[in-house]
Amino acid sequence: MRINSRAKGKSGEQEFRDILEPVVGLVYLSRGLKPPRLKRNTLQSDGGGYDILGIPFAAIEVKRCEQLSLEEWWSQAKSQAAPCQIPILAYRQNKRPWRVRMGGLLQVRGCRMVSTVADINLKTFLTWLTMKLELHLDGESGKVGHA
Repeated sequence: MRINSRAKGKSGEQEFRDILEPVVGLVYLSRGLKPPRLKRNTLQSDGGGYDILGIPFAAIEVKRCEQLSLEEWWSQAKSQAAPCQIPILAYRQNKRPWRVRMGGLLQVRGCRMVSTVADINLKTFLTWLTMKLELHLDGESGKVGHA
């Protein structure tokens, strides 16, 4: 990996973490709790693992790259998530908005089907994250499997 690629990856991880922190903070503070400190996983090159630490149920992999390799990145995100974590892939190209890939659930007239992959925009992801954090803090998180 070239130095420029590493720097771009690091800045992408910091950028995405900075987007997540106020959302996470608001949910925790609304319940009178101290928010967790979200941080980059600086040991990932030594021992592997996902990129953003601090949200217990989420294994967040971040990619800031011009050339998309979504299937490869999605496989990486899924393999790095623990059984009780939701694999999440956040990715962005230059001059493009953030996108998020994760497992999805399709529901029509009360019938639920698990989708293997859902690619969503950042606003939708942050809405989902807010609701998931609220459920988690209220003790209603239940078990989550890989998609």
